[in-house]
Amino acid sequence: TYTTIANGNWNTAATWQGGAIPPSTVTAAQTVNIRHTVNYNTGNPLINNGTFRIQPVTGTTARLNVPTGINVENTSTGKFYIIDASYVQFRFVPGNDGQPYSGTAPGAALQSGTFKNIGGYIECRNFYAEIAQDWTNESGGKRIYENGCIYTGQNFGLSTGTSIDTLLGVNLSLGWH
Repeated sequence: TYTTIANGNWNTAATWQGGAIPPSTVTAAQTVNIRHTVNYNTGNPLINNGTFRIQPVTGTTARLNVPTGINVENTSTGKFYIIDASYVQFRFVPGNDGQPYSGTAPGAALQSGTFKNIGGYIECRNFYAEIAQDWTNESGGKRIYENGCIYTGQNFGLSTGTSIDTLLGVNLSLGWH
């Protein structure tokens, strides 16, 4: 099990309890607990085969910031939770006017990156999630969203044969990319 003890970068030992840095590919036997604000800075795709939980403890803010160009996969053995927390991969970087979400600002740049649930389980409650491009659910995956906001740059997909998504009290914004 890997658990954060402070805000910081993924690849910094001081961010993690015992100084053990989790791998970019989380195995089925591993658990990653993000209890603080963490910047994912490995340069590799994030692949979850185990349990991945973004959830604060008293007095902390839990958030995973993912840079442009990074894809995330939650596989058939993966369980991914965002509870009272945020997962952020910005759709745009600021233009010349300095506004972070303005696609019309001079110099605004589109970001890239997807989040695929490939047969796994995703649960988000009291959350904020922003994905640069697509958030898809495929191969029998299940996603539950309650009380939150989802912003995707392109698509929020559900493949044929996949469990129906549950969205309850969710603001869903699509296609700003």
